[in-house]
Amino acid sequence: MLSIAKCDTFMLEVVFVSPVSKNQQSHVNKYIKKNYDRTLVTTKKGEKERIQAVAERVGESMNQFVVTAINERMEKIGVSHE
Repeated sequence: MLSIAKCDTFMLEVVFVSPVSKNQQSHVNKYIKKNYDRTLVTTKKGEKERIQAVAERVGESMNQFVVTAINERMEKIGVSHE
């Protein structure tokens, strides 16, 4: 179902997306487990929201923002990316 609201200054489009099936999610989880490492980052209360807000502001996911920051820091201290 698609719903569109229109006024003089902007148009808002709302799209309803069906949820992913359990089978699809299972395949995604297997792919991630096979190809990626998971890393837990612990921050002080409130830092998660602050990091997420900045990541959104620059158009990145929080994960991509953190990974980019880590890679840039490693390059700065002379550690190869590979």
